[in-house]
Amino acid sequence: MRSPVSIWANSTSATDSLDWSGGGGNIWGRVHTNGRLRFVGARKAVVGQSSYAGELAADTTRISFSPTPVRAAVQPFPFRPELAAYRPGGSLADQAGAAYHDMSSRCGSGTWRDVTAPLSPGVYYASCDIQLSGADLAGRVTLVSEGRVKISGSRPEFEPYLGGYLAIAGASGERAIAVSASTSGFGGILFAEHGQISVSGSGNRFGCGLLGHKVSISGADVDVRAGDCLAG
Repeated sequence: MRSPVSIWANSTSATDSLDWSGGGGNIWGRVHTNGRLRFVGARKAVVGQSSYAGELAADTTRISFSPTPVRAAVQPFPFRPELAAYRPGGSLADQAGAAYHDMSSRCGSGTWRDVTAPLSPGVYYASCDIQLSGADLAGRVTLVSEGRVKISGSRPEFEPYLGGYLAIAGASGERAIAVSASTSGFGGILFAEHGQISVSGSGNRFGCGLLGHKVSISGADVDVRAGDCLAG
């Protein structure tokens, strides 16, 4: 049985595997990094098992852990989606049927851009980057990019369409998945196997977890919870 996870950083980096800075917030559920766990800045709370394979760098006068973080061995992702299954002709693309949208033909300068609010329910695949921006973005969707996924704007509200995943990015490096939003709700798993998940802005809510090669959180009033989306 797969355990719900709030945050998982797979990198063994000694400096920037898992970094939570800036304003306050809460994390509810399991947290793990194969590298450094660095939580600094304003008052924050972590309620749930926290583990790290590298270094613990946390300001314990401002960061509350319950229970106390423990050192653990390097571990693989507890689960990982197969990006190939979402490509045209893949098993999950076929499962989505008429709700599968291959947006690759709309890639311009390496990016499919959309400001539609809301998006129709379904799986949205692009062989390029995906960028959604604007006010009141919404939808029950699974966004799959061979590159990066970027979401910005105010009051976005998303739920996962297929497999519990909201966004899957194939890119490596920084900001493979970048959320720069305010007063948002993200109900599905964000997954970047080879790249960084970057979260900034204020009032952002994540209901199913952030799993990436690296994870960086800044901004204020952030809430991340370990919803068992994969059971749905």
